[in-house]
Amino acid sequence: MLIRVLLVCLLSFGALRILTRMKPEGENKASLVKVTTTSTPLHTHPNREQKLTALARLSVGAIVAGALFAIFVSVAIAYFVGTVTSLLQ
Repeated sequence: MLIRVLLVCLLSFGALRILTRMKPEGENKASLVKVTTTSTPLHTHPNREQKLTALARLSVGAIVAGALFAIFVSVAIAYFVGTVTSLLQ
């Protein structure tokens, strides 16, 4: 068991050493990355069209969620009534 642990450690360190000594393809010089900074506003207020679109989508979502909840409740009530009436017979 100890030999397996040592072998795994040795192979892991060997692979790490090989990976750290590898050089990228192409030229060996470091490539420079040009970074530009621009100031952007943190928050912009939505315009009227975005507000109406959001309101419409939320309304549709609420209607669909309400319909699904109503279906779930009606199925549960129908099952409960069916079970109780079958016990009464």
